[in-house]
Amino acid sequence: MKLRDELLQSRMRLMYMNGFVSYMDVLLSSTSFSDFVDRFDALKSILSQDREILDEHKRDRELIVQKKAEMEVQLANVENLYGKLKDYQMLLADKEEQRQVLLATYSQKIDNLSEFSKEQEEQLIKLARQVSELEEEKKDIRRREEEERRAREAAARAARAAQNSGSAAVKSLGGGALAVPIASGYRLSSDFGTRIHPVTGQRKHHAGIDLAAPEGTSIYAAESGTVIVAQKMSGYGNTVIIDHGGGMWTLYAHIRNGGIEVQQGDSVKRGQKIAEVGMTGTATGPHLHFEVRINEEPVNPTPYLQ
Repeated sequence: MKLRDELLQSRMRLMYMNGFVSYMDVLLSSTSFSDFVDRFDALKSILSQDREILDEHKRDRELIVQKKAEMEVQLANVENLYGKLKDYQMLLADKEEQRQVLLATYSQKIDNLSEFSKEQEEQLIKLARQVSELEEEKKDIRRREEEERRAREAAARAARAAQNSGSAAVKSLGGGALAVPIASGYRLSSDFGTRIHPVTGQRKHHAGIDLAAPEGTSIYAAESGTVIVAQKMSGYGNTVIIDHGGGMWTLYAHIRNGGIEVQQGDSVKRGQKIAEVGMTGTATGPHLHFEVRINEEPVNPTPYLQ
């Protein structure tokens, strides 16, 4: 295109400098027939070249007009999209403002709230029951092995002593003998029993008590026993359950990630550190959800604590 433009400009300059010359004058000024033919061929070549240059120039001009129209359409589309983008940004800003207001409202209403669905609770208790039964089977196997090594009279006395100690444990623990699982620096943020959800307004049973404490606060075993659960459990978050015998369990929930310090099957002593406070699972702040269960059913832990 650049070369064609230069040729066209050169032709225009030549015509301007030499003035208009009739093609007929050029032919009639021939000195011979051969000169006439040469001039005719030259003029024919010049005319063909000029026509080709003009045709291509015309096509370029039409193409430029077409591209300009397309660019104007694209520019209009971009301006339209930019307008929509501004509308979306304003809408997002409005939604973000609404979200912040809702969060502020919920933060005022919720204080270390923890909620568990019935399915989550049943799943946890089912697992604890299975592990507890397995531990009982292990104890029976060990007891039978011990009985084989001892005389029948000694085995009978050991079995009677084990049964008597088991029934006595529940009686003594039910008299307020459990240790508080957090030594100090806590507050009771939610009690046992039916409560009204501060956000949804629904009434729901709370199966334990919530002890609010800073994250990382030590959690201690309320009584000696066998660990039957030490893992993450849905809404409960990281959870430990200890079987104290005689149908009594204690449950410790919302333990921080990496905060469980015992394993399933471990024997623990009363007052032994088993975990650290966190807010895993369904919880809005760091606290310990603590339960006491008798024959798998939750009871008010407060009378059991010293």
